[in-house]
Amino acid sequence: RRPPPRRIVPLTVALAVAEFKLNYLDTRLSYLGIMVKPLAFFGTLYFVFTQVAHLNRGIGHYPIYLLCTLVMWFYFAEASSQAVYCLVANEALLRRIPCPHVVLPLSVVANALFDLCMSAIAVLVFVLLSGVEPRLSWLAILPMVLLLTLVVAGTAMLLSALYVRFRDIHHIWGLARQVLFYVTPIFSVAARYPSALRPLLRANPPAPIFTELPPPLLDPPPPALPPHPRRRPRP
Repeated sequence: RRPPPRRIVPLTVALAVAEFKLNYLDTRLSYLGIMVKPLAFFGTLYFVFTQVAHLNRGIGHYPIYLLCTLVMWFYFAEASSQAVYCLVANEALLRRIPCPHVVLPLSVVANALFDLCMSAIAVLVFVLLSGVEPRLSWLAILPMVLLLTLVVAGTAMLLSALYVRFRDIHHIWGLARQVLFYVTPIFSVAARYPSALRPLLRANPPAPIFTELPPPLLDPPPPALPPHPRRRPRP
């Protein structure tokens, strides 16, 4: 007998909270561990893209832009990567406890969302220390996070289901994730990408979210991606 769908939400929250307690309440350095990886990556990219490639030209508060996009990218990358194995790794649990299989990838996403909220605290402190004044436009970030969460959840459910039958999915997704990193406006704004890559930006689901995420924080906002040119009808 299959469990009713109404159990999906409480089971997802219960599993995510249990993992959250295991990560944060039982270890004192877990929060620092979550922040060390994106901050170290941020420091490396900031040095390369400001001192070598000079991608910060024309972008006000470039450190804030880079840190925000990196934190959101780590949310997408970590949640999708951990979700690949969740069904196979918890096969014994699924056999003992009748629960919807979708609960496991969703709990991985929810736990990654908790990590994102913890990282957002550090980002907020960094933004305030950079001299950016709080304003109501910051509330526009919440719908962007919600949209990204829907993309992450869909990706997590798809990858976890595919991995049950195709064990090479984690290799394929690892390569695809690296490609997505470079065709997503993370270290540079979308308007700076060559015109040949802009169709890939428009076809990349996270790209529009990453494009619209920094403007509510920054003043003036970074350059936006120009609209897709429409074909003129033939006479």
